[in-house]
Amino acid sequence: MKEIAEIEQIISDGIQSPQLAAELRIELSAKYSRECGRLEEILKVKPKIWLEMRKNTKSDTSATRNWEGSELGTEEMIIRLRLKRLEKLISCLTSFLKVKENEAKNIY
Repeated sequence: MKEIAEIEQIISDGIQSPQLAAELRIELSAKYSRECGRLEEILKVKPKIWLEMRKNTKSDTSATRNWEGSELGTEEMIIRLRLKRLEKLISCLTSFLKVKENEAKNIY
């Protein structure tokens, strides 16, 4: 499997075939699914950890900052950003495939 940066480079260089675009979209979708699975694991434990952090702080905001500074909190933020990145790349490839489909049907 290619890294996200490699796929971005392929897209920015210009995709030549719909087959490649479809393959890349499949890879990105698989990555998206894995990231969602990891985020799910983090969100399962977050409430318990956050409540423990809340006991040692004066406010919810402070507890939230502590969570965001923790290893899992940082990982959660990174995963959410990576998911947005993947969504945009999948959308880009979908648009490319739609244009190619319309060209093949002479509807362009």
